[in-house]
Amino acid sequence: MKISITTDLSVFSQCADLMAGQDPWLRMGIGFEDCLEGFMGDWREVRVAEADDTGKIAGFMILQSQSTFRLYVQTLCIAPDSQRMGLGKAP
Repeated sequence: MKISITTDLSVFSQCADLMAGQDPWLRMGIGFEDCLEGFMGDWREVRVAEADDTGKIAGFMILQSQSTFRLYVQTLCIAPDSQRMGLGKAP
């Protein structure tokens, strides 16, 4: 598993698509455009986990990188096929 910080808009788009297709976003009716908006802003830091063998996005988190809540986890999303595989334990 490779975890890295990204500012790549195409990666943000892939992540927003992942979010919009699963709960709780799906249940709340939050679509792709609203999910994508969550990645925007200078005060956000996006870390993406990619599968070693395929480079496929296994999950990501959006952190607030400024203010009183510095490094507060705003969003955490794991692809369904990557859940329960120890991603939360990755260094």
